[in-house]
Amino acid sequence: KKYNALSEIQKMKVPLLLIAGEKDDLVPPDYVKMIYDEAHEPKKFVVMRGMDHDYRHHPDEIRRVNSEIIKFLT
Repeated sequence: KKYNALSEIQKMKVPLLLIAGEKDDLVPPDYVKMIYDEAHEPKKFVVMRGMDHDYRHHPDEIRRVNSEIIKFLT
């Protein structure tokens, strides 16, 4: 919310992958979904079950996120 991504998302014309943590209370999945809804195609929205905002501190969760990124890029 601090960066008001909703006001900028329509300017982007590149493939977009948005990943949200199901338990993220800093950037809730519902907010990420609003950004996704306003974005141009191609786009993908993934909600990671059980994940919070600080997934980067957990190697298993990093692997899950990286797997989604690789799938999107290929």
